[in-house]
Amino acid sequence: MLGKVVRFLGRVLFAFLFISSGLSKVQGFYEDGTKLVSMLQPRITQAVGHAWTALHLDGQVDRPTITPAVTAAVLYCLVGLELVGGTSFIIFPRVGSALLAALLVSNTLINYNYYNYESLLKNVALLGTCVMMLGQRPGLHAPVHKVKSN
Repeated sequence: MLGKVVRFLGRVLFAFLFISSGLSKVQGFYEDGTKLVSMLQPRITQAVGHAWTALHLDGQVDRPTITPAVTAAVLYCLVGLELVGGTSFIIFPRVGSALLAALLVSNTLINYNYYNYESLLKNVALLGTCVMMLGQRPGLHAPVHKVKSN
């Protein structure tokens, strides 16, 4: 019984990190959404440029233009992943882990400067937790039935 409570509390605390961050971004939309979009647009453009170079698409396919509407859509998707993933991590740990892993990978590629290793390592550690939860057996949280002896 104590193990279940501790595991549940751990999931709530881990999910709180993402839920509180997502809610603060929603509040930022409400206060000044154009500021968030203008901050994110160059980062998305840079990430697309890196992807185009890495995939050797520079001469073959035109790079997409990242407009404020595209940036806002990406931002809504990231915040949605953060809120839904964090909430579902509490109740459905494996589904929440998959959503949060997708968020962490995309967030790391778009938002972080790779010269700031501290923030990069924090994302890698959080991603490691998500991968660990994905790798657990579904029956790990199932109750163990004890055989009564007479």
